[in-house]
Amino acid sequence: TNDPDMTPRIELRGNEETGIFGLVVAGVPTEYGDKYISSHLEPFRKEVDGVPTGRLCYDIVVPGLNKHLVLKYLLRCGLIARGAAISIADSPGGNDVGLTDQHENGIPFISVCGNMDSVPLRLHDCHVGMNHTGSGAFFKHLIQADEERSVSLNALTLHKVARLSARARKDIEQPK
Repeated sequence: TNDPDMTPRIELRGNEETGIFGLVVAGVPTEYGDKYISSHLEPFRKEVDGVPTGRLCYDIVVPGLNKHLVLKYLLRCGLIARGAAISIADSPGGNDVGLTDQHENGIPFISVCGNMDSVPLRLHDCHVGMNHTGSGAFFKHLIQADEERSVSLNALTLHKVARLSARARKDIEQPK
């Protein structure tokens, strides 16, 4: 069903013309998905992979099909450049893991995951948290730094992004 009020539910998402589909189990807390869905998918690991997509969803997709393909495509076509792009998402250990692949290679990943336990250690310096609130706080500091010319949007190093993330975290922890 596509009825957002019905949970839990199973959604089939994809493109009928290409025949490429993904299965989404919505309304299932990640802890239960990890325990029950992943274990039931184990015999089918070569055909499908299950990853949490947030607090209440689980994606079941073809192994290797994740967001790193988008980054590779954008880089290959010259639509983005290392040092002039960032990734920001809320599930670095789940369906957004592909966006973290380039974290140390010129496209820093900012985590806005609500739970620090779900953030891989190598991403902790760029963790803001609080989903939408964290995203807004990060972009506020990025824009401010650009306007002050303390950061160039064409030279976004991991160190600079970590500093901006720390400022955003501080804003969230101590609202004004």
